[in-house]
Amino acid sequence: MEGGDRQLRGQRKSRPVSHAGPGDGATVLYSESRGQGHVTDSAKAVGDARTTFERLRANARDPDESLSRIREIAEEYAR
Repeated sequence: MEGGDRQLRGQRKSRPVSHAGPGDGATVLYSESRGQGHVTDSAKAVGDARTTFERLRANARDPDESLSRIREIAEEYAR
């Protein structure tokens, strides 16, 4: 699986996309959306998902910064 398991208020963080390898060099992609999951071993789909994931991760804020920003937006919305 990509990345480490992070805890948020004692709960394990859910991930909508996971990369895993069975140990023989093959890679599969598990993705999920509301109410369903999907597994594929298509090299193109796995590569595209990995590229997208790495771009998102490279541009993501620090988890504490993200939480702070979400709280700011929630407070603004509540006004």
